[in-house]
Amino acid sequence: LLILVSSIMTFIQTGDEAPFDHSTWFEIELVFDVIFCAEVVVRFLVCPNRITFVLNPYNLIDIVSTFTVAARSIAADTVNQEERNSNSWLLALSCTVPVLRLLKLLRRFQTFHLITNAFRLACEALPVLIFILSVLVLTFASAIFVVEPRSNVESLPRALWF
Repeated sequence: LLILVSSIMTFIQTGDEAPFDHSTWFEIELVFDVIFCAEVVVRFLVCPNRITFVLNPYNLIDIVSTFTVAARSIAADTVNQEERNSNSWLLALSCTVPVLRLLKLLRRFQTFHLITNAFRLACEALPVLIFILSVLVLTFASAIFVVEPRSNVESLPRALWF
């Protein structure tokens, strides 16, 4: 719930008529960032195997999304909305933060885990399919090269192109 609220509030704040002034908004975002950072730190501290924690893609998303604390503190010196909209780095940061926060929810969706497992299984068969495709392409390119007159197809690479 906190992730959704923070993402929606970030989208609302980037509009023309921001509901909060810059200093209030920075404090609200700082509270969100501290909460998310504390969550990652606590999960890291209680994890029995820290290497697998860091290598887990869902935890990597959480870690990257907590880096916004440093980026926001660097960007804290901008005062008004015009400066924030004119600075492309700050604009990219304000657009990336809600996306990263919503990606934190991926670990909660069981169907996403099913899709990633299906892609993982499909990738096991992919080298065989690529090999079969390569054999078929070379076979038909050779047939085109043999059958067509040399004025139409000068070389085997040209036959591969067609």
